[in-house]
Amino acid sequence: MFFPSFEKSTLHLVTYEYKPLNVFIQAIQKFTNENHDDSHSVKIIKTAKKLLNLYLTGNPIPDEITAIFKKSCREQRTETTKEMNNVIKYIDCSHIVVECLEHVVLNNTFDKVGFLFESEVQWDYVYKLIKERELECFIIPISKKDIREQYFDFPIVTFLPGSWIIELIVLPPSEHFFIIAPTNRNDGLTDQVFFKSPSNSSFEISKSKIKKINYKSIILDSSDAFYKEFVESKLPDFTSETDLDVNGSYIDELFKHDKHTHIIRTIDLVTAKGEHLQLEASKSYICVSENGNVKSTSFENEYQFNNVDYIVNNIDTTLVTEVEFKKAQNSIMEKWKKCLRDSISDPTLPSRLKKLGATRANIQNIRNWGDSERIAPANNEDFRAVLKFSGITSEHDIKHFFRLAREKRSESISLGHRKSVLTHEIIKNFLITKISESSVLEREYKIHGIKIQITRLESKQCQL
Repeated sequence: MFFPSFEKSTLHLVTYEYKPLNVFIQAIQKFTNENHDDSHSVKIIKTAKKLLNLYLTGNPIPDEITAIFKKSCREQRTETTKEMNNVIKYIDCSHIVVECLEHVVLNNTFDKVGFLFESEVQWDYVYKLIKERELECFIIPISKKDIREQYFDFPIVTFLPGSWIIELIVLPPSEHFFIIAPTNRNDGLTDQVFFKSPSNSSFEISKSKIKKINYKSIILDSSDAFYKEFVESKLPDFTSETDLDVNGSYIDELFKHDKHTHIIRTIDLVTAKGEHLQLEASKSYICVSENGNVKSTSFENEYQFNNVDYIVNNIDTTLVTEVEFKKAQNSIMEKWKKCLRDSISDPTLPSRLKKLGATRANIQNIRNWGDSERIAPANNEDFRAVLKFSGITSEHDIKHFFRLAREKRSESISLGHRKSVLTHEIIKNFLITKISESSVLEREYKIHGIKIQITRLESKQCQL
């Protein structure tokens, strides 16, 4: 079941005000704006953002990351790094998580809520916290896989940012969706939002079609020691109009130096040349594994790249016309259409297709199926038989062509999404051919007008 009416869905933006986090954010801003370009300063900024990402998404903080950050700050010896080093000991991520979740549970009348978690590590961490507050019977775990495939009859709550919606989740997965974020954090949604249902049908709607509720910020307590070290009069106040004018969307602004404005969590990799490459977590990338397999996949951390040889880190389709895309789309279907056309003179072709399960295999229909301007047989049994006849026998590949045909037929799919899906298919087919010819790929290619950049990665990746 998929929720049928977007006009009935409600997005709840629950914000919180936490002074130690405000100080940390302001310090990162200040240090970034000081234009430290040396490698040590760059490392401090990257590690600070990694910490901030973990704070904002409700994840546990690994001791090694904190230790590396504190050591780097002490070595830099500036007032700003001293401030960052001192304030992180007052940031209690567990305090943020449990107080906000308890607020959602106790201030609503729902019997239960689903918690959308990023990883099993995060859920284990959150479960221990809610169990201490005796909330475990009200909050149940929802994985990213579940939320892509199901509709829930109870609310969903998450610390994951709204800007991940396009790549990560089906929205709305329930009638009520709660996003927990710091004060003045926008919902992360653009004016036109792309939604995808479990059946893979997809469409664009205006964000105005979604009812949105903003709540008064939750004020989270800070320790007396924090207030003693950071004088109240000097604390940033992101709830005041004056500071909003100065800071704007202060968290988004932190990432203005990154390639993508709204990246909330990134993955830092090392290339085969020893250079640093930053990618967006949970975004789908085309990869070539060390054994030559080509596929699109998303990643959550650096370790998942350990068997990746190449990654397509940039795709430019700005100069590709709709005519070129249609031509490229037709060329993908030629993998099975050409086989039909080449065999059309065989009088046994209809009976051979019927043995493979086809129900409407006659000469005229077969001619239509093999026409490069047509899509595919409308009947599933006919299409499956045609694919098998053409040598496409694995269930994975069959489902893949069914999906391409369905998306090509659907007028509800936005042009942008069609281009995205098709672009990945064109690139993957191209790379499969290139890998079969040579194990070494070039840095750049142009395919049907699509420009791609490929980076070879270091064989083993490690985290900060």
